[in-house]
Amino acid sequence: MKRQLLALLLGAALTGTVTGCGSDDSPGIASETTASSTTESTRALPNPCDLPEQKVTASDLITTDRITHPVGSEFAGWKGCIWKSRAGWYDAGVYVGPMTVAEFRKDSRFGDYTAVAPTTVASKPGTDFADRLDPDRRERCYIAADMSYGMVWFMARIPYVRDGEQAPGDPCVEVRRISAELVDQMG
Repeated sequence: MKRQLLALLLGAALTGTVTGCGSDDSPGIASETTASSTTESTRALPNPCDLPEQKVTASDLITTDRITHPVGSEFAGWKGCIWKSRAGWYDAGVYVGPMTVAEFRKDSRFGDYTAVAPTTVASKPGTDFADRLDPDRRERCYIAADMSYGMVWFMARIPYVRDGEQAPGDPCVEVRRISAELVDQMG
């Protein structure tokens, strides 16, 4: 019941807050400085919403249907973008933050996320993550990789699956594919 309610609320938030961001004629990713600490304020964070439209659509995501900020109070000070997929059964997001993956794993704000296994994102070392509400990664799957400005966090999620229903696909397959296609654009 909790999972259904959370999925329903998350779906409503997605539906109600989808807006456009960035400009379609942007040749690359715009950068902006965060100001959460002295060390972090010197790091420039790219805006995932400024990814070139052709790269996002090539990853099977809909550029006009997106949320222009990270979802979750733990990601305050981060930048992010979430898109609906053309397939329609999942959403995908890219967040960037001013900390390394090792710092992320130690930070209590992110205690709901657990490192599952090392992986690679294109040719970069990365880490697979699960969250506390979906430890089997049936509905949500995450991959993180260190970047020069901190880290990039890729996610794929199925907005809603009824108890007892089979998920329409594997979000981990999608997040692996999307992260491999977009990671080089993020740094």
